[in-house]
Amino acid sequence: MSKVMLAGLAVMTGSTFAMAEADCPADAFQQIYSVRAAMLSGQVKDANTPYSVAMAGIQQCPDDAGVQGLSSTVLAILASALEGSGQNEATRQKVLENAFEAALTNEALYSISAASPKVKFADGTEKTVYIYSEVNHYLKTVIYPEFFRLHMDGSPQAMFSGAPLERCPYPGDQDRARIEVETLAQLPPTYFIMPDLKDVTGFAEVEARLLALRDACESVSAKATWELAGMHNERRSKLQENLGYGYYADSRDEVISETEFHAQQAEAYYRAFWYMDVSNSDDQANQEAVSGRLGFLSVAKMRLDELK
Repeated sequence: MSKVMLAGLAVMTGSTFAMAEADCPADAFQQIYSVRAAMLSGQVKDANTPYSVAMAGIQQCPDDAGVQGLSSTVLAILASALEGSGQNEATRQKVLENAFEAALTNEALYSISAASPKVKFADGTEKTVYIYSEVNHYLKTVIYPEFFRLHMDGSPQAMFSGAPLERCPYPGDQDRARIEVETLAQLPPTYFIMPDLKDVTGFAEVEARLLALRDACESVSAKATWELAGMHNERRSKLQENLGYGYYADSRDEVISETEFHAQQAEAYYRAFWYMDVSNSDDQANQEAVSGRLGFLSVAKMRLDELK
């Protein structure tokens, strides 16, 4: 990723694509893959080239899961490269939105029984590209974190508005709803090294999004509940740790009260999760760990009483 050094993106609408045909070219995946390889090797200096190629792939190949997914990864790489480049946030957001939409289309079109696309190299060798997994990687490492970063930097994002979802935004088996839940739960900083860091920026926004996904996406209801418990428990733990170190001298009672609140929330989410009917193997494993988490919380709350 660090090799991608791109000039500013000047064209945000339309596309000047090498594939000039109106229909999806037979070698569309190969063309887009070549552009992505050039980006990652530092050979592409103009941001308009990968943007145009990816957008043309999205527009000209609306029924091709592989092209949609590959185009999404190109745009994710581009969005990451544009960070700190002087490009305005509206431009970076547009690139991210297109990457996300293409990822959703990839999921909607994806079939586990379909053969994964292959690309050819100059020496005649071929490589199978597992694009569904690659899209998952860029969702985790670029798309969701960048949406969060934009929101916290002052560019409000719809996913962090706190509004409930009318329906699950993910098609199919909602596999990527689970990825979003897992990723977002790790984004708000939970360290409390200095007393003035007790207010974790982004915690409330992420909690609201996880609650919305829990209510709208049945397949991740349990996972979201588990992650919500973990978020509150982690925040409780760090606040309690710093209370033990003597921090928050000027607001000790307030922080103790906040710590108790997070302990109560963690316990409530853990108990709710414990009684859920789950079929996912990870959820089942987490359910087996709940009793231990509740036991640890009980001890933590007794120690918190000693700090009063």
